[in-house]
Amino acid sequence: YTLPIEGGEPALVLKRTDSQESFFHPAWSPDGKFIYYAHFIPVDKPNGQRSFKYTIERIAYPNGNSEILIEDAIWPRFSHDGKTLAYLSFDPKTLSNELFLADINGKNGKRVIKSETFMAVDAHFFSLDDSAIIFSAVGEGKTSSSLTWLDLLLGVGEAKAHDVPSDWWKVDLKTGKIERLTRIYDVGLYGGFSPDGKHIAFIAASGVYVMKSDGSSLTPVATVSAVGTLEWIP
Repeated sequence: YTLPIEGGEPALVLKRTDSQESFFHPAWSPDGKFIYYAHFIPVDKPNGQRSFKYTIERIAYPNGNSEILIEDAIWPRFSHDGKTLAYLSFDPKTLSNELFLADINGKNGKRVIKSETFMAVDAHFFSLDDSAIIFSAVGEGKTSSSLTWLDLLLGVGEAKAHDVPSDWWKVDLKTGKIERLTRIYDVGLYGGFSPDGKHIAFIAASGVYVMKSDGSSLTPVATVSAVGTLEWIP
């Protein structure tokens, strides 16, 4: 759906054709001409069972047709200059993911972080100058993805960053250097920059927080169990 910013009646953009189908991670293209989204699609197999797949798609707004851009991918996010699309690859067999960059049409995808660096990444967004990406990750940023004895004991398996203790990290898109911003070990992280680029607000299972762009001066704003998304008002 779309919804007027002042509230009111929502307008339907896409309708499900299957009860198990879903659309999520919507994002406006910077020029406002498209709505990008992730699509969860149930797939009927010849043996009568169902599998699934994820795709990143876009639909021209307000009266266009939808088109598939990237297979096995979720979570489209745009650079501020409108030239680059960041997204997560998604392997339906292992449930693992990796952070990628591509052109806004989904072409020329390129891995941003070595696959063995973290167990899982998500909740990514660009710095205001587009020189870096902030992201949530599981692990200590080491060049090993093997699970610890505690992971195995708790049955973590192939983790998703939203489901197990995670922290905020930053990757420089020119040098590839990775920097840790927090040590909070929280779950369900989702954040974004303030309009002036000086602060990051984010939600987690333990509450709503604001910190400086380098991760310092972490301040709780609301001690509520926050689930979902968050946006700064320009």
